[in-house]
Amino acid sequence: MLDEGIIEDIERFVEAELEGRKYPGSSLSLVDGDKILWSRGFGYSDVDEKINASPTTVYRCASVTKPVVTVGLLQLMERGEFTLDDEVNRHLDIKIRDIKGEQPTIRDLLIHQSGMPTHVPPILSMEEETLTMRNYIESAARSVRPRGEKWAYCNTAYMIVGYLIELFTGRTYDDYVTENVLNPLGMNSSTFTLTSAIDSNLAQGYKRAGGPENPLIPVPPYILGTVPEDPAGSLYSTVLDLANFLIMNMNGGVFDGKRILEEETI
Repeated sequence: MLDEGIIEDIERFVEAELEGRKYPGSSLSLVDGDKILWSRGFGYSDVDEKINASPTTVYRCASVTKPVVTVGLLQLMERGEFTLDDEVNRHLDIKIRDIKGEQPTIRDLLIHQSGMPTHVPPILSMEEETLTMRNYIESAARSVRPRGEKWAYCNTAYMIVGYLIELFTGRTYDDYVTENVLNPLGMNSSTFTLTSAIDSNLAQGYKRAGGPENPLIPVPPYILGTVPEDPAGSLYSTVLDLANFLIMNMNGGVFDGKRILEEETI
């Protein structure tokens, strides 16, 4: 049974954040067990057009992409394509360069301890020329410290995760993850590529120079580094779709009677 007091507390908190930080809007879902109990939008998905945010508003999910793509990779582990402690370079046709000591493993990629530095791919306009994932990895994948020495957030590691999916399956990561993760989870408003259907519900992005007293500046559509877009941050989704992903994780890898991952993998 949903406690109305909890909902009121959440609503007060979000509304205070919108007011205090002067950001445009948010959408939330509340999950319990295998059900979405509540969802709501706050503020605007487009300030100038006065379009309200809602549970079906599509957002660019940035690094929330990483766990979704990781599920796709772990499915391939369960099928025997690799183990988490395999050396990454064993499976790549291009190599992480300048290794310091032991070779980084696939596990190291997932937990940001590969020895590679924090690195963000270029943000490009829709008209600019992009790199392939392979070419980007060839230029960016280099170690600056021994594996496991230090935790360092690393988008390049997840570019490699997406590329490994391609090497193991012969399909681009976005194609594989859409068929084997998004579709079985009923994440029908989620994609790794901006389509006209997604664009019609997409929240307008904004940036701001400084604090909440400064104006919001609309951000035009962009491509994150490569085509397909960088698997470290390419997902478009809604809070309803992401709630399904959360339900699967909270229920031992099962969603709506379908097994996505084995419980021991979760």
